[in-house]
Amino acid sequence: MTKVAYLFGYNPDLQLTRRRIDEWAHAMQDEFDESGKVACSKDDGWTCANHHVEVGDEAFLFRHGRYLERGIIGHGVVVWPLFEDTAYKTNNPYWRAPIEWDVLKMHGAPLIGMDALRRIDGPWGSQSSGVRIKPAAAKALRAIWRGRS
Repeated sequence: MTKVAYLFGYNPDLQLTRRRIDEWAHAMQDEFDESGKVACSKDDGWTCANHHVEVGDEAFLFRHGRYLERGIIGHGVVVWPLFEDTAYKTNNPYWRAPIEWDVLKMHGAPLIGMDALRRIDGPWGSQSSGVRIKPAAAKALRAIWRGRS
């Protein structure tokens, strides 16, 4: 059975000032462990608007924003069940998906840019994180992913 694929969002504009984007990106690159993956614990996760995400599902990370080129910058797998967390400023509950990233490129051009993504009927304009990618779009995205240089 083919894994379900989800699109998770990262918008540096919402989290960082322009001056700190590169600083944060360097810190993220340092998180890769000896296996070449970004380690993840069961209580550390990515914001997720979809409650149907399950362990083993595939995750693609999409960079939004104004300062850096938009597109797919990461790939990984959900490694723990979703858990509920509370927003720091509002105390509102939300879901988080623990994802182990096997590829994460925070600097420069995305791994798959918008020119390629526009040819696939996917959720590339969504501002939510944890959006399901339809099976046909996921299949096309995986083909581009495998063929990237």
